Amino acid sequence: MSALDEAVHPLYPGYPECRVLIYNVAKKGNIGTIVRTAVAFGATQLIVVGNRKINTLGNQMTNRFISWKFFDKWAACRAWIREQGFSLVGVEIAPRAKSVTSRPFTAKTVFMLGNEGSGISPQCMDECDELVYIPQFGRGTASLNVATAAAVVLHEFAQFAQYPDHAPVQGHKFVVDESLARVDAGKLLAKQEQQQQQAGPAASAAAADVEGDEDAGDDTGDDGGDA
Repeated sequence: MSALDEAVHPLYPGYPECRVLIYNVAKKGNIGTIVRTAVAFGATQLIVVGNRKINTLGNQMTNRFISWKFFDKWAACRAWIREQGFSLVGVEIAPRAKSVTSRPFTAKTVFMLGNEGSGISPQCMDECDELVYIPQFGRGTASLNVATAAAVVLHEFAQFAQYPDHAPVQGHKFVVDESLARVDAGKLLAKQEQQQQQAGPAASAAAADVEGDEDAGDDTGDDGGDA
């Protein structure tokens, strides 16, 4: 079986680069929207910690236009981010978080998004180089949906990076360049899940063993908790 394409091909070589890390984001609609948003704003890779059995519902086939990388354990992921020279910026409301409008980014930044209800764990927040929050001006909601927060943060990074031009427009939409399409991550992930199910309950249970320090979120949580 083919592996996911981990090769990274920045659209704008020589300009600042960002990647998106999702850890315990539970709702498939949120994951799909985050994928679509990451592609729209030029992020080069989706990094996933934990279970590979994720659903990218609503990504509109954009999972073909971004690199994917998986880690079974958080410690291995954090070590790899350091080795690659990226700073880790958690998107979370917290005492030491800075407004995203101050753009405390580096030329190589990984943005971390956490669970819809519980957000990013205290352990992971401690290991982030920076935390950012999105200022709200209304008084009727405690936080933004995680996928909405991703859109705001990634747009801020694109402005910080000063990419030379946005995608061309045709009619009422931006032009999709099919020459940049990669492996269809959505279909490959679905195939992996199907094979795990066919292998039996024991194999499925082993694949779902994420790690002991943090429980995966479920669909009953609030849609907020990230910014």
